[in-house]
Amino acid sequence: MAEPPAGWEATVDALEPLLPGGKPRLTAELLARPPFRFIFDCDKEAKLSYLTKLVEAIGSTLGQPVPARPSKIVAGLEPEATNAMLRMLAAAATGGAKRSGSAVSGAASRYAPPPPAGLAAHASDDSEAGQQAEAPSVAFQRVDNMLPALARQCGEARSALSAGAAPGSHDALALCEQVAGIARDAAVLARSLEQLLGAAPVIAAEAAAWRSEADKLAARLAEEEQGEARAAAASARRMADLDAQLAAARQRVALAAAQRYKASRMLRALGSRAALFQRSTLVAVRRQSAVQQQGTVMSAAAGGTGVSLVFVTVPSAEVGRKIANSLVENKLAACVNIIPGLVSIYSWQGKIESDAELLLKIKTRKQLLPELTEHVKGLHPYDECEVTAVDVTGGSPSYLAWVLDSTKAG
Repeated sequence: MAEPPAGWEATVDALEPLLPGGKPRLTAELLARPPFRFIFDCDKEAKLSYLTKLVEAIGSTLGQPVPARPSKIVAGLEPEATNAMLRMLAAAATGGAKRSGSAVSGAASRYAPPPPAGLAAHASDDSEAGQQAEAPSVAFQRVDNMLPALARQCGEARSALSAGAAPGSHDALALCEQVAGIARDAAVLARSLEQLLGAAPVIAAEAAAWRSEADKLAARLAEEEQGEARAAAASARRMADLDAQLAAARQRVALAAAQRYKASRMLRALGSRAALFQRSTLVAVRRQSAVQQQGTVMSAAAGGTGVSLVFVTVPSAEVGRKIANSLVENKLAACVNIIPGLVSIYSWQGKIESDAELLLKIKTRKQLLPELTEHVKGLHPYDECEVTAVDVTGGSPSYLAWVLDSTKAG
């Protein structure tokens, strides 16, 4: 159920005495959205025409504008204004303007549409009526309601004057009263027009204020667009910086790849040189072995130097250092050379084996060979380790003397 409009009880009090048999019954629900069939039931155009004439008649009879609009009444909208019209209808039906008095005026002003913001403060007072001037929308409504009635009354007065009436007769008095009503309506119309003219500066001021707000909004939008343009430029600069950094990173990667390729070539060259060194060492060892063998033959004839070269192969540099250190510390050898890069191919337990090994070249006394051999076997990880020796038949006398001095006597 819709909320009852303000003043609906006054509508009931005003209309119920005029309804034959008290029907239809006026309720808050009915007056909250008064249906048009409550007044008259016909098609829409006839409804609007009937309501327009009714509003004109009420306004003409009471000399006041009717706050209700026919189109809103038909649609069931603005129930407060419709209730105000119904009370004015009851006032017109029970005695016209004389009986409507201030109650009807209060009802019209109370249910009129509110004036626009800013206009109420500039409204002028009516010096004759002593009432607050109405807002422009109400004044327009009053003019819309009064102009047709005023035109019709003027036409009726013109017709009556043309037909003529005896002075002092009842018709002449009625004609005078009608002309006086026209004059009153014209005065009300003039006041309404004066209020419209007075409201024009206020409307202009409101329009200027709206224009100022529009200018501010346009300035704000322009500032926002400039901000967006600056942000887009900054983003473009950041993207350019990122592209430059990416290009620099790609250059660094390419440089690193080139350096890596160069390093790999250097490593391959070093590997080739190491292999060449190993081959050179093996050749030198073989030559020295040949010389030693030749020296052995010669020593057999000459009696020898008392110094021997002992050859031992080991699986790793760690084992080689261990054996070399132990031999020198125990004075079983004056010097031990550790020669890397050997590849030994041999038969072991029915299989051909191949291992990378190192060669120990040991300088010692010939008399220490048995003890040196047992000492090496005790430190060597192989089950059967190589220990071979050749006699030194010649060489630097001082070096051979040093070997003998650096080893213990056998």
